[in-house]
Amino acid sequence: MRPFDHVTYDLSFRRPDANAIRSRIMSIAFREGLKLPPNVIDALVEGTGSDIRQIINMISTFSVNGKNMDFDQGKAMWVLPFILPYLLP
Repeated sequence: MRPFDHVTYDLSFRRPDANAIRSRIMSIAFREGLKLPPNVIDALVEGTGSDIRQIINMISTFSVNGKNMDFDQGKAMWVLPFILPYLLP
């Protein structure tokens, strides 16, 4: 890898904070016509550990079946993947 040291550019990335993720998810939901209350978005951000890719995947999956998500549905979206291995035999 040493030969690449002189011809590549080192680009560092910062993990976005919860406010930036919340803002971006709100704008995505608005553009897609989804009604996600702020407390649902907050629960998704908290439950996924601020993983925007996972949140986008979750709301994409949800949007196939519905356009409105309440708090309980949002909580179920991020809790189920963590408890599912314990429910399966």
